[in-house]
This record gives sequence, structure tokens and C-alpha cells, in this order.
Amino acid sequence: MKRIASGLAIRITKGNNNQELFEVYSYCFQVIMETLVTMMTNIIIALWLKMLLEYIILIVIFVSVRSCMGGLHMSTFFRCYIFTNFAIALTLVSTKICLLNNPINTLVTMCCVLAVYYFAPVQSINRPLSDCEKTAIKIRLRQILLRVGFLAIAAFLLKSNFFLLILRGTMILALITEIAGIIKNYIDSSGININSKPKSV
Repeated sequence: MKRIASGLAIRITKGNNNQELFEVYSYCFQVIMETLVTMMTNIIIALWLKMLLEYIILIVIFVSVRSCMGGLHMSTFFRCYIFTNFAIALTLVSTKICLLNNPINTLVTMCCVLAVYYFAPVQSINRPLSDCEKTAIKIRLRQILLRVGFLAIAAFLLKSNFFLLILRGTMILALITEIAGIIKNYIDSSGININSKPKSV
């Protein structure tokens, strides 16, 4: 993926010796291609499960929340690709096999909404946020989560178990990735190498 992105960047910046411009184009192309590949795989999984509508609702809400709360960032595209597709598939399947009643689904959704807001934002250790940035993100996230909470209450009052199950799954996924991001940041900042082998005595 990186080689293809670099090749496209070379073609566009041909005749221009600006290395910084080349790196920007290369990075943008790489992100776009990786996102498209991941989304296409997500759609294929959703079609296979016959849950395309559920996937669309899930991804719209999840991306909106994730853009503000932060969360888990994998070190490689392959790991991110595998984790994302597995998480999406598991979330969609859970709405079919874990059928709780409306009051419990609403309660779980609202608890996740509160927890997501409490832990946010999960910042990258490579780019710490200023207090001003944190405040702005919190305000934006609060607006999004208020809408999610309103949707959950509306779905409960309208007895829409279909929509409540999707909201529940989406917010559980958001909370899990948020907590996973916090744990990963702690491990990275502590210098803990989980892949290291214990020394023999």
C-alpha cells in the first residue's frame, strides 16, 4: 500500500524537488487507500451478513463519536485492518444473537454514553493535546453524545428494538476501543514491551 502511494506521489510531484510536498501526497494517498480497502471489506462483511442498513447506521454513529473521543491506534495498517473488520463483524452479529429487552438496551447504551464522555479524549502520546483543545473536543463530543442519547430514548419510546440494538452495539464498541486506547497509551508511555521474552536465569 505504501509503495503504491509513493508511486502516485512521485507522478504528481514529478519535476518538483520539494520533499515535504512529496511526503504529504504520499501520506494522503496511503490513508485514502487504506480507508477505502477497510470500508470495502466492511461492506462485503455486512452484505454477507445481510446487515447493510445496520452497518451504515453503525459506521455513521461510530465515526462521529470516534472522531472526538480518540481511541485505539494500531502500529500497522494490517493490525488495524484485522481489528477493525473483526470488531465491526462482531458488533453486527451481537445485534442478532444478544437480544435483550428495550429497557436494558437503553440502560446499557446510556451507561456507555456517559463512560465514553468521562474517559474522552484519548490523546495520542505522540501528539499531546492542549487544555484548549481538550475543552473544544469535550464540547463537540458532548453535542454528539447528547444526540445519541436522544436517539436511544426516542427508540425506547417508539419501541424500536432494531435501532436500540444497533445503538447499544455501537456505543459498546466505542467504549471498548476507547479503553483499549487508554491501556495502549499507558503501556507505550511506561516503556513496557509485551512482546519481549522473559530472561532465563
